[in-house]
Amino acid sequence: MLNFDFNLAGAPVRVWCEDLDADGDRTGEALSADEHARAERYRFAEDRRRFIARRALLRRVLGWHLGQPASALQWTRTPAGKLELPGGVQFSLSSSAELSLCAVCDGRPVGADVEKLRSDFPWHEVAARICPPGEVLHLHNLPAAQRGRVFLQFWTLREALGKAQG
Repeated sequence: MLNFDFNLAGAPVRVWCEDLDADGDRTGEALSADEHARAERYRFAEDRRRFIARRALLRRVLGWHLGQPASALQWTRTPAGKLELPGGVQFSLSSSAELSLCAVCDGRPVGADVEKLRSDFPWHEVAARICPPGEVLHLHNLPAAQRGRVFLQFWTLREALGKAQG
């Protein structure tokens, strides 16, 4: 697991990045009964295993941050469906394939997003629907080999901003 710290408008932010497929403790012992039930609803074992690893990561990170046992954490959902904890700690979790990213900040909204770059992703179709015309033009003016990567940079910034805004 990698982690790094930075400041967001004067508020410290800590970010963790983890390979969900790496060896390690993936038992999910700290997960709630509801989380275990949700994991069981995944059709494929790989998806189930990654869900457990994501939630275990989130619980380890937040437990460490709050000085509480990971299993003691109890969250609720906002009307938009985002997980939240009482007490003002803000967090964001994002995953794509085997990669998971978790950001934590006290008292200030935070957003994180990660996307795996796939060569078959139809970025041009998605860009036409979600990007302003200037960004679409910018993408088409780039060398073909850079377009997908730059589109995903635009996309992840939008997703992270949306998560931070709730």
